[in-house]
Amino acid sequence: MTFPVGSAIGVTDPSLLQVAANSSTTSVLTNGAVDNEAKTAITTGAAFAKVTFTGQLAATGKVGAAVYVYRRDLAVDGVKSETKPSAANRRTRIASIYLPDTLAASTEVVASANGCPLQGITGKASEFYIGNDTGVSISAGWTLKVTPMSYKAQEV
Repeated sequence: MTFPVGSAIGVTDPSLLQVAANSSTTSVLTNGAVDNEAKTAITTGAAFAKVTFTGQLAATGKVGAAVYVYRRDLAVDGVKSETKPSAANRRTRIASIYLPDTLAASTEVVASANGCPLQGITGKASEFYIGNDTGVSISAGWTLKVTPMSYKAQEV
């Protein structure tokens, strides 16, 4: 299959492989909450990312259960950073990762979303947070991995 020159396909660019992997080893994330864990900031000029959530839920409590991913840009004016996301401040949502409607108790979930927007400005850093809209608590030990991607024209 050949794509015309100018077609865009998602590729992981090895020069962009700085990955933010945030996790919680001790905290349970209750339904309706946004995590407040220590963050690994990512600095990249990439415009997009793949985000992958891995975690364990007791069971899904509702149809349309989702984990939301929020981005907080750091030093946006050279010094000051955006306000941290919270249950009352759900700005800059970059992904909605929908989970299966029915899960057995203590099932590990691995789900991802592609094409999530980043700042796209070289040298600018961002932090990433998850919001729980599953209807149940997310067990301690969850991770969120953010992998920068570029979209380039290339023939296949």
